[in-house]
Amino acid sequence: MKLRCIIDTSSCICLSNAEFSQKTLLAHFKNFADIGYCKEVSIELRDHKDKNLPSFLFDRRSKIKTTKFSMDQYEIRMLSKVLPSRKAKGNKGEIDNFLLSVDQSYHIKLGPIIFLTDDNSAVKGVLADWLKCSA
Repeated sequence: MKLRCIIDTSSCICLSNAEFSQKTLLAHFKNFADIGYCKEVSIELRDHKDKNLPSFLFDRRSKIKTTKFSMDQYEIRMLSKVLPSRKAKGNKGEIDNFLLSVDQSYHIKLGPIIFLTDDNSAVKGVLADWLKCSA
């Protein structure tokens, strides 16, 4: 069974632009992980189709839904508010991906899950305390 990897938009772009042995790093990564993301990241990826992203990222099966609670309910429980979609300089994609990772880990119990982000403002911001608790 492959690992589950929850990935954000900027990580997809970075891994698609880096190559090793004539393949992108994202293509190598896909060999050992099922790559998925939340609804917000799927919207962001659609906006970045011009960035030479591989077609497998746009497979509708890559968009993963939460199972225990809706994403809005998770946001209310963790942040006391629902985050607006597409807010400039917002971290909704990273936060929703993290909440999706928690949902997948604790409610589906798939096994190891990789949460991949390269967004320093998200990791040093709202996710900083959460990552310590989930490690």
